[in-house]
Amino acid sequence: MFMEEKVNTQLTRVGTPQPLSLNQGVDKRPFFFYGSVVNFSPDSWKKVLQFLLASLPEFVDTRHFSALSRKEGYVHNLPTQSRFHLSLKSPMTIQEAIPSAKKLWDTRIYVSRISSDLSDVPLLSERAERLLKDSHGILYPEQQRDLLHHCRTKNLWVGKYKLAPMEPHQLESILGYPSNYTETTESCSSERLGYLKQCFQADTLGYHLSVLKPIFPGGLNLLSLFSGIDGVQKLTAKKLKNMTNKFGSFDLIVCQNPCLAPSEGNKLSAFDFSQFSEFVRVLQRVRSMMDRKRVSTNSYHVEYQWDHRKGMNM
Repeated sequence: MFMEEKVNTQLTRVGTPQPLSLNQGVDKRPFFFYGSVVNFSPDSWKKVLQFLLASLPEFVDTRHFSALSRKEGYVHNLPTQSRFHLSLKSPMTIQEAIPSAKKLWDTRIYVSRISSDLSDVPLLSERAERLLKDSHGILYPEQQRDLLHHCRTKNLWVGKYKLAPMEPHQLESILGYPSNYTETTESCSSERLGYLKQCFQADTLGYHLSVLKPIFPGGLNLLSLFSGIDGVQKLTAKKLKNMTNKFGSFDLIVCQNPCLAPSEGNKLSAFDFSQFSEFVRVLQRVRSMMDRKRVSTNSYHVEYQWDHRKGMNM
């Protein structure tokens, strides 16, 4: 369900707001949407823009939509006017997501990162809880800074005398997904956190895709090339053609840069160019098939009209 709630679009930009610009020819269908939930180098963004023929990416801070403060970058050819919020909104602060979280000296409002490495959390929690109890919750400034650093790095929250990692269901709520959305019979907390680390914030994504509702009131055909489905490398030209024949066409093609570990000495996450090139290949193939289909349809109509004037029954 959608709710027509207007937003100041300038608030969703990181840095100086600029209108999204597209080069000639890139604004035709199918629509495409390529995004990254992690930061990577300007050179990597330059490659994305070069291959998708877009003039600039759109950067969004998800704290305007949720309790997660993270920069998400998008390159797309969607309209940018008349966006609106989804009706269901995520918690806007840590305290909304975790009512038992106590402020005390921990003044954080937003989750700044999602960590799936829980290996040293028990030891860190034990040490922190002992420190909090011994000091009765009153820490020296340097102790506060040290503890907050670990809290941000490991995504921990603070109770009165307790330090604990954020649970997957709590992050699911912040990211805008149903509770236990990532739970399976075989998944553990670290695996679920790893899945959530690669997820778009749903309200942020929904806000940008909301422009499609009036364009496709009856629904649309979506082709998703996310790394998690393990299907990009296996999507051959024959399979793509069969899918296009089955569904008629694709209205929107989406892809996401996966969360890759940064190289040593480089804090920016790696850009998966091999997966991106597959996205470009599929986009170009679908666009080519749709162009041929439109030409074929138009030729049929012209031939039918010409023969109809001669009195032939087609």
